[in-house]
Amino acid sequence: MFEATEGFQLGPANVPISLIAVVMGLAIFLLWIKKGEREQSHQADRFRDLLFSSLFVALLVYKFWPFVENYGQLSVKPSQLLLYSGGAYGWEAAMISGVLWFTYGGIRRKLSLWLTVEWLLLGFVSVRVASSLLLKKVGMPTDWWGWTVQGQVYVPMNLLEGVGYLLLVGVYAWVRGQHGVKSGEDHSHHMTDGIITTNAVDASQFHKERAALLLVGVGLLTLLLTLGETGRNAVIWGNWTLAELCGFVAIIIGGLLLLYPIRYKKVDN
Repeated sequence: MFEATEGFQLGPANVPISLIAVVMGLAIFLLWIKKGEREQSHQADRFRDLLFSSLFVALLVYKFWPFVENYGQLSVKPSQLLLYSGGAYGWEAAMISGVLWFTYGGIRRKLSLWLTVEWLLLGFVSVRVASSLLLKKVGMPTDWWGWTVQGQVYVPMNLLEGVGYLLLVGVYAWVRGQHGVKSGEDHSHHMTDGIITTNAVDASQFHKERAALLLVGVGLLTLLLTLGETGRNAVIWGNWTLAELCGFVAIIIGGLLLLYPIRYKKVDN
């Protein structure tokens, strides 16, 4: 386990452990897409290319954001860009730029909406699992087992986070398996008045259900982990943080999506 502030020195650049965790999580996720989504190979190729280009745009914005905030100083000494990245709003600017580029590219390349949402959430979960394995994160003080910092034992939040997200992955895998069974059962033929009909489930409905499940799971884990980290109940006391607000919105959106049943369509042959 590493501290969040630790990193590896590669020449003049320092590579933080948090960035390594993101890269590791994305690598596992992309490998899963390549091996586990062979029936969606064309969508997967377009998704993967767009994801890489969006991350590249986000990294460029993050790297050159100090030039935007300190144009006067860096225009005189542009070599300082080799030493500085980010800034006051570097992460926010990078995230917004990456999301806008991904949205534009997704519309242009006609990516399937719910399949894309499902994959993005799976990528997020994969990154969170990788981060929980590499980065030490402490919560409230405790008298039980945990991470010891300056003689005080704290709740090991990264381990709880890892267990929570792995359970979510397990539930997702089970639901995905049930969808596979149901899809096979519902591709059945029936003879009615001499007309053969096929009851087929629209695959996008399965992707929609799984995306909704991941939204609810990520939202619940966000709120529960925040409670374990800070000891306060945001739902009762208010005063939301951005993470808590995003978690609550994710639960609401995911719950509403789950209210819509899978629709069947008949195809006449």
